[in-house]
Amino acid sequence: MNQIILWIELGMFVSPTSEHVYVTAWSLIFNILLVDTNTRAIPRTYSKASTLARRRMETAFGSTTSTSCDRKEDISIRIRVENQCKTEIAIFEFKSSTATMEICRRQQKKSMRLSAAILLDLEARGLDISKSFPVIAEGKALSMNFYTLRRFDDVLGAGRPTRKGIFLPSQVEDLKAFLESNTMMTLLAFKEHLRRYAIDITDVLVAFTPTSFGYDNNEDEDEDEDDQIDDLPSPLGTETQPGTPHFGLTQQ
Repeated sequence: MNQIILWIELGMFVSPTSEHVYVTAWSLIFNILLVDTNTRAIPRTYSKASTLARRRMETAFGSTTSTSCDRKEDISIRIRVENQCKTEIAIFEFKSSTATMEICRRQQKKSMRLSAAILLDLEARGLDISKSFPVIAEGKALSMNFYTLRRFDDVLGAGRPTRKGIFLPSQVEDLKAFLESNTMMTLLAFKEHLRRYAIDITDVLVAFTPTSFGYDNNEDEDEDEDDQIDDLPSPLGTETQPGTPHFGLTQQ
């Protein structure tokens, strides 16, 4: 709350605001939330997910003339393994408040494709992704929705976005609605799910010797886009349950 109030006092979210501002704010919120876990949110960093996704496509459908390279993603969620945050476990994408619905749909497809590539790579290392799976965040400015991505038999399925998205207040007048909303409960449920998911991955990687999948450079430059994420069509998958947020992770 102290951080949010400071942002309001500084007028950080007064429109128009770039996508970079929102990405920075949400990554800080995630890292405050995850401070007592081995998971970190790294903003605007290079990810190998796009390279891995391209390789899987070429393996299935044949090579192309397009080049494959690591690309910057809005937020890369990583766990600390052997004192390094190289192991990428999810990608979160954000858009600014001016993004069109079409941009949001393209963004959702990209987010699912890259997170699926990461998930399949973890499965190849021994993770049971029908039981251990990520919660993916997609944001538009100060609003955010979550959905799950997991294996159902022979396919990967995405659960429906949370029924009530969460948000951060942009001005003092929004604080009452923020405190009465489900935002804090949803964020705490998200944290607990991610904590247990990271533990499952760490247990698998301890027994797996090849080089960890993820970022192995320390470049971290800025790159702004203008986009959104409200009212996205629900992907095929499972309904979220009403009431207390719950992401369906099998209890350990």
